Amino acid sequence: MESGEARPVWFVFSGMGSQWAGMARHLMRLPTFAASVQRSARALVPHGVQLVHALTEAPDAAFDDVVTSFVCIAAVQVALVDVLRELGVRPDGIVGHSVGEIGCAYADETLTGAQAVLAAYWRGRSIIDAELAPGAMAAVGLSWEQCEARCPPDVVPACHNAADSVTVSGPVAAVDAFVAELSAEGTFARRVNSSGVAFHSKYIAAAAPLLRRSLERVIPAPRPRSPRWISSSLPKEQWDSDI
Repeated sequence: MESGEARPVWFVFSGMGSQWAGMARHLMRLPTFAASVQRSARALVPHGVQLVHALTEAPDAAFDDVVTSFVCIAAVQVALVDVLRELGVRPDGIVGHSVGEIGCAYADETLTGAQAVLAAYWRGRSIIDAELAPGAMAAVGLSWEQCEARCPPDVVPACHNAADSVTVSGPVAAVDAFVAELSAEGTFARRVNSSGVAFHSKYIAAAAPLLRRSLERVIPAPRPRSPRWISSSLPKEQWDSDI
């Protein structure tokens, strides 16, 4: 840059949907990345998770399991942070979406690598153990305000992605009916693969106490996040709270 002024470096961590079969197969050629994944794998052994296999050899169908999706996303994000740290790259700002906030916690040094992948594991395990009713999610080409006005009573705006893009969440039949209604009028609407779970909605509330108990075991001494980490899960007025 001509001014000589350094530009801020931001780490951005994706959520569910960023996983795919073989997602770390080629990255495992990087010694630092591979060593990080092996550390994460050891942390997950007591829970029967074969992390290296999941990241390199497991088929697409394996990612229908939310546990597999979550631990793979978290482990890759932890390993990428480790690679960047070795290269001397440190973030000035950190932001993530959904399960990607676990990667934020590692980048912010509020969680260890083991704690990060275990938090991801228990996030998925809690969803399964709660035995939730089948749910669905869909991406729709509406503003947040339009979604609030148009969503059926049992469908909720869940993720505010952009000015004209929102992810909605709710029971399968209700989401499918809303998608069909919007599509019929020419508005973009498409189901997204959420492994049969209505994430980011009241429909997963039963998993919350299970997850909290697990996280209290995994993270016995929580550390506050730094101002670098901009939470996408909390409104701005709660960024300085203990949540």
